[in-house]
Amino acid sequence: MCNPSNETAMECRNNVYWSVNSNKRKACDCPKSCRDDRYQVKMASGDFLTKQSMYYFIDEIMKDTNEMPKKFINNLLKKFIEKQITKDELLAKIRSSFAYIEIYFEDLEDETFIERPAYSFEQLLSAFAGNIGMFVGWSVLTFSQVFMIIFHLIYHFILLLINQ
Repeated sequence: MCNPSNETAMECRNNVYWSVNSNKRKACDCPKSCRDDRYQVKMASGDFLTKQSMYYFIDEIMKDTNEMPKKFINNLLKKFIEKQITKDELLAKIRSSFAYIEIYFEDLEDETFIERPAYSFEQLLSAFAGNIGMFVGWSVLTFSQVFMIIFHLIYHFILLLINQ
């Protein structure tokens, strides 16, 4: 927390706030994460406690080691026994004070993406050397063909000079 009376701290806070909330965010040189968990969220709701299950729920709360819910339930039960609240009011107060959450996974499928290099060093070196060899071979063939054409041109030129 920044102390509002400290101008340096407030200026620092403002700089951080504007750098985070501005559209001109700095580029991140962070490496890609090794693990990325994504879940689709679907919510449904309903009343978790009925008049029939209320007593079972109260028993389960009383078995719990946490004292806060026990005190709350005891106070409500005391009011119920003393006829200060009705059974419906007791149920409504318990429903509004507790939540029952169930988490389900839609599917248990797990996708694993493994990143591997396309070439090992040896394969890369081999492919590079093969390409170099091919280009050198083409160069030698081209050079020899050019040399043969020049040789034939000179030979025919000399024959023409001799025949004249």
